[in-house]
Formats: sequence, structure tokens, C-alpha cells
Amino acid sequence: MNIGIIGYGVMGEAIASALVRQHGCEVVVVFDVDPTRCACAQESSVTVIGSIAAMLPKVEILVLAVKPQQYHVLASEMNGHIGHHLVISIMAGISLDQLEEQLDTSRVVRTMPNTPAQIGQGLTVWIASGGVTPQDKLETEQILSAFGKHLELKNEDMVNAATAISGSGPAYVFLLAQALEESAIALGFDRETARLLVTETLRGSSALYYDQRQVAPQELRRRVTSPGGTTNAAMESLGVEKFVELWKAATQAAYKRAQELSQR
Repeated sequence: MNIGIIGYGVMGEAIASALVRQHGCEVVVVFDVDPTRCACAQESSVTVIGSIAAMLPKVEILVLAVKPQQYHVLASEMNGHIGHHLVISIMAGISLDQLEEQLDTSRVVRTMPNTPAQIGQGLTVWIASGGVTPQDKLETEQILSAFGKHLELKNEDMVNAATAISGSGPAYVFLLAQALEESAIALGFDRETARLLVTETLRGSSALYYDQRQVAPQELRRRVTSPGGTTNAAMESLGVEKFVELWKAATQAAYKRAQELSQR
């Protein structure tokens, strides 16, 4: 299968790199309107092509990795020119109905990956339109598995819900990392030592959470929190119940925005 990637931003680059590692550079073609990004792709040994029109006859699968705000211009350029192609979109908030109608094809897969795809540790949720064949699904799974794990959903609105959790989730973790790092510096550590403390704590805790995933996170937290101890003092300062409710509100806001984008 020959794969064309339209858009070579953070996620487009991550996907291209993963596919080149898995299949070789000869099967991956990239287009981006930004000459700087095209130059970056060429430096990475990815084949760059000069236009979407030139790409379409050369590939069987199209990965749409542009920003959602750029989609409508892209759709107008591609409408009527999608023939034998399977279209895989990673654009947040662009629904299957929008993709099918505006690209004039029924072979569409909507996905929501996340940025750990850059290191092969991504999680991508996806849903297929009615015109997607079993072979299309198999090829979709092969592509998504190149940069991490994947999960097929049956209800499209759950893609919006997953966007609020796994799609935006890395930013939440990085915010926690920022808060802990700044807190370590406020306690007297230099930046390098603070970064080491936070990095290793997050890495080890994530590994433990994964290793003991059958255990509820509340229980894992309880095991660290001795009554009257230092962790307990921190938990009381945070207000655990209010903290959880704050994150529920934050993810609801992300979910609502994903729904708004889908209804444009």
C-alpha cells in the first residue's frame, strides 16, 4: 500500500516517521503547503511531492493531518478527485458526515491520536464510515499500530469524548510536570535537578500505574499516603474531591469544544 500524508506538522511528521520505519520510505509520500515543513520532510528521507493533484494518482491511502481550520480549503481542492482512496483523518472535530459529504467518498476513517505517537507510544481511537471494507480496516490498523496502540469505537460521539481524555491528555500530564518542576525549584532545587526529580517520578509512577492497572488509582494513591504524613498534608492542601471535580469540568470543556467543531 502506498500512503500519502497531507500535512507535515507534529503529528504528520510522527506518522510519516513511524510508517517509514515500518514500511520503508518508498511507500510514504508527503505534501505540505509550508516550504519549511517540506524541507524538513526531505531531510528526514521522506518523499515530498509538489501538490495534492500530483499525489493522488500515486497513493491508495490518504492521511489528512492538517489543522481542522485548514480542512475546508483542502476539501474543496480534493472534492471530486477521490477515487480508489481510503481516507484516514486525524483532524479533531471533523465528523464522518462532513468528511464523506465534502470529499465525496464513503471510505473514510476518523481517528484521534495523541502526541506520544512521536515515540511510538501513542494511543489512537478510531471509527469507520459505512463504506469502509474489512480490508480497509485491516490496513487502518496496520497504519495506526506503527505509532502505538489503537482502539476502534462504534459511537462517533465517543471520539469527541476520547479527544478530551487521550487526545488532550498529554497536555494535562505536562501541566502537572510543570507544576511539580516549579514547586521543586521553589523548594530550593536547581532546574536540572528539579527536572530529574519530576521526570523520574512521572516515569516510575506511570509504569507502576500500568503494571498494576487492575488496581484502582485511588488505592495506589492510598498506598503512598500515610495518615498524618507528608503526602497526606499535600492531599489535604489540594482538596482531593475538589481536584477531581476540577478535572471533570476541564475535560467536559474539551469534550464540548470537540462537539462544537463537529457541528460546524
